[in-house]
Amino acid sequence: MTTSTAPRPNNGARLQVHLRETHAKWLREVHDTLDPAVASESGAWVRWCAVQHIEKKFYPRFEREREILQALRDHLGGIMVARLWASAELLVLLRWQLDQLASLCHRPAEFSTVTRKLRTAIEHWFQEVEAALNQVTWPELPDDVTHALLQLDGTKEVSHVTHS
Repeated sequence: MTTSTAPRPNNGARLQVHLRETHAKWLREVHDTLDPAVASESGAWVRWCAVQHIEKKFYPRFEREREILQALRDHLGGIMVARLWASAELLVLLRWQLDQLASLCHRPAEFSTVTRKLRTAIEHWFQEVEAALNQVTWPELPDDVTHALLQLDGTKEVSHVTHS
């Protein structure tokens, strides 16, 4: 990995605290957008907005987080890497399925079912990420990973993590 100078949070702070705060913010946004789309009376516009939120806001963040975890795979252990992979793949597949169903406006019940599953998969992903990095402190991370993690909340420009 390449390194750069990045301001580090409190040296004793656990990464999990930052992730929980970031995930809570993302989850509120997901619920605010997806919950109305689950309702049986939701129209095509509400469903379309839900898909747009997932595609344009949530999914790019998820991909950045997934990239960061990929850079840390050697520190996570085989079982955790496998759990993260499975959780991520489920989320990717449900995202694809939701996108396909959005064009089928006459199938709101199916859209609702997949939306619920996707919402649960997102919650599960957050739990897996937080569990994987439960004991990690900021000083243990390479500078580029620290910088990328601090940008996850979307307040700074995106940076990519490089692999060694």
